[in-house]
Amino acid sequence: MQVDTADGKPGGKKNEFQPSKIQFAYFSMILAWAGNVLFFFATSPPDLIMKGDGSLRLSDFVGYYEAAKLGFAGGDLYGLTSQLAVLNQIVAPAHTDIAFSVPYPPTFYLLIAPLSLLSLSNAYSVWIFSSMILGLLGSAALVWAQKRFSKIDRLAVMVALIANTPALMAFRSGQYSFFGLSLVSLYCWSFFEKRHLLTGVLLGLTGVTKPHYALFLVIPILVLRQWKVFATAIPIASALFAWSLIRYGMHSVPDYVHYVSQVYLSPHFTGISPEEQVNIRALVMYDILHLPTTELVLTFGTVSMIVGLILSVWLWVKSAKMPELHNWVMAVTIAIALFLGPHLHIHDCLLLAVAAILTIPSVSPALVMKEKDPAYRVWCMTMLLYPLVSFITFNLSIFGTQIRTFPVLLQNLILVIAGTLYIVRRWKQPQAVSQAPETV
Repeated sequence: MQVDTADGKPGGKKNEFQPSKIQFAYFSMILAWAGNVLFFFATSPPDLIMKGDGSLRLSDFVGYYEAAKLGFAGGDLYGLTSQLAVLNQIVAPAHTDIAFSVPYPPTFYLLIAPLSLLSLSNAYSVWIFSSMILGLLGSAALVWAQKRFSKIDRLAVMVALIANTPALMAFRSGQYSFFGLSLVSLYCWSFFEKRHLLTGVLLGLTGVTKPHYALFLVIPILVLRQWKVFATAIPIASALFAWSLIRYGMHSVPDYVHYVSQVYLSPHFTGISPEEQVNIRALVMYDILHLPTTELVLTFGTVSMIVGLILSVWLWVKSAKMPELHNWVMAVTIAIALFLGPHLHIHDCLLLAVAAILTIPSVSPALVMKEKDPAYRVWCMTMLLYPLVSFITFNLSIFGTQIRTFPVLLQNLILVIAGTLYIVRRWKQPQAVSQAPETV
């Protein structure tokens, strides 16, 4: 990637980012929002169990804590009776007849089981602080590997990781998102650094916690024939899978498959909120067709994921011999996994930070707008404006959750289209490498 100097010629000393007044105001807003998020998080711990007049609202972390209790006790992980028994122990003296769904594989229950040794509040503190630290450290490793970034760029990216609605919602509800951010960030870092052993470990851990993410992340390993990665990932995933079968029984796998298909349809489960998702299924089935959750809607989600996998395979196969595009294909694969995946809420969009780190040339909009390719500009500007859009929509969401969810859904759609178009255009001009960010 060409670097401009103080006299505007290639080579020499790299300029530090010098923002205009508008850019300075924008980055000041992001910094202030990040500070507000951290202050809000540190000084006002959320109510994990909220009791009302004849109603009971639960934070998402309560579901994870329920999984930890079930995983530690063993036995029937996915039965309605067993889940309700554990949940009512957690919320006592309150009582509920609606189970909180935890649609994760048995290996997740196994890994999270140690949290059951702590009280609910202490488990939440350990979970959220450890996830945030690991998420930021994993992201920092990937950010610092981008040689094109200045010190200001790196600082701005790290601040933006906090100053966005997905991060705020992950904090408040105790979501898995920052753990996922850590795994995917480190996976991408080790992939581009060709550290096959670590890549395999991270792929294996992703596969036993978020299998649908692993399906997309394994594509470049298959296409590029990095068999050393498989030699590490398969034993790790197999060992944890075998351990969970020994612990919970062979029936836990078919139980999991049946459970995932039922939590959307059964009135006995809560915690999914499919109408508030920000993927293509929500866009087509809920926003456009206004359909209730049915078998057709679930089938559409499965088909959309298969289409996303096919699209990702196509991008990797066509780009296999163009290593200067691999960072872009990885970024677009992540965007595809989110938008065409079967299950996606706003907090999951925190993973788009990885796609941004791999592709944006700088945090300066002026530098982005110099590029001629419109798809490139749209992709990068969507990434740069993500904190601002999410800030505005989050504050307007008091008038309805659609105000918060639909703009995020639209951004995800834009990223998939713009990223794919840019890669396809680069195939026709393989000699042009000026827009390929440096990753090593």
